[in-house]
Amino acid sequence: MGYRSEVCAIFYCAKEDYLVMKLFMDENEPKDNQLFDKNNEDYYEVCDLGDKMMVKFLFPDIKWYETYPEVIAFMEFIKAFAKIANSGSSTWEYEFIRIGEEYEDIDTQESDDNDHLISVRREIEYNF
Repeated sequence: MGYRSEVCAIFYCAKEDYLVMKLFMDENEPKDNQLFDKNNEDYYEVCDLGDKMMVKFLFPDIKWYETYPEVIAFMEFIKAFAKIANSGSSTWEYEFIRIGEEYEDIDTQESDDNDHLISVRREIEYNF
């Protein structure tokens, strides 16, 4: 993994299921973990998508190492959420993308029936 990463994780569901999803998130998110700081509007946002509700975590420049306790807890949270999302009995979905500094350093995870709301786009940039 690169020294710095850009990370985005989104969790969403049908609007009528949002209160249950929010309750699950509130009860299962790790306490005292800065990655789940709902008061930090730079990293955390609740979005109304019309027929769906989404919770977005965006970390544009973060040290994301698999051995960091905050990262371990975040990924464990995704695993717990994924069990419900992939059960086939809910409208819950999730998508996760981490882009490291190296070109090949990209990690993606997603639920089975996700809407592909986030993606990685590679393009050539001219600096002259």
